[in-house]
Amino acid sequence: MVQKATLSKATLDNIQKIIDTKNYLLNLNIKNQKFISAIYQSGIIDTYELIQAIWNIANKRPFNFGKDDQGYPGFIYIWNDLPLKEVLIGLELEMHEFKYCEALKPNKNVYFKFRFNLNSKELVILSIHISD
Repeated sequence: MVQKATLSKATLDNIQKIIDTKNYLLNLNIKNQKFISAIYQSGIIDTYELIQAIWNIANKRPFNFGKDDQGYPGFIYIWNDLPLKEVLIGLELEMHEFKYCEALKPNKNVYFKFRFNLNSKELVILSIHISD
């Protein structure tokens, strides 16, 4: 079931703590690799900076979340599209510094999707790439 809402302060704090300690898993599928590679080429060399910039934007607005009781009991999924411009501002990058591709429009979004276990406090970053 998909809902558009915010999570409890305790859950948001737990996710922030995991991000701060860099104790998350990052799925390196092709789309994620392409986006992260472009961030690196733009001068941001620590993935943590990218994850933190995205989380700083995401946790200030309602996002989609749902539970997956079939494949991963106890996990919730958090996802949304965030304005690329805001992500770049969070990284202190200008659009012309972002080395993704010349044809990329500034009004594009960055899609992110996290999987978080409320019990074990496990955080997996499933998607972090330019929206299709």
